[in-house]
Amino acid sequence: MTVHDYDGDRLAVKAPYAPNRNGHETAFAGSLSAILTLAGWGLLHLLLEEAGCDTDAALVVLQDATTRYDRPVTGPILAVAARRAADDVDRFLETLRRRGRGRIRMTASIVMGEVPVVRFEGRYVVSGG
Repeated sequence: MTVHDYDGDRLAVKAPYAPNRNGHETAFAGSLSAILTLAGWGLLHLLLEEAGCDTDAALVVLQDATTRYDRPVTGPILAVAARRAADDVDRFLETLRRRGRGRIRMTASIVMGEVPVVRFEGRYVVSGG
């Protein structure tokens, strides 16, 4: 998996299709879930860095998540995680600073062309940092 693009609001990561392909010639759901989880984690890590948090000291874990598979993925895998609304991020960072722990929901999608075909929403918990 590699970073494809980051513009301050969206993090796009790419993963090769061939090693993530199942016997039905579609991407393995477990691979897609892992890629989406890492895209959300990566964007959250960047948000923490930009906010001046000590990302080496921060513990970031996925508390819960849902993934919706709308269409099979049959080619290159591109996952895009999008920044939450500024109010959500500000509230999360304030809670993290005040209590030493915060929760935030992150969303990401696997896109084919410009169409989201797999959608992910995860709640991440951050302690420290």
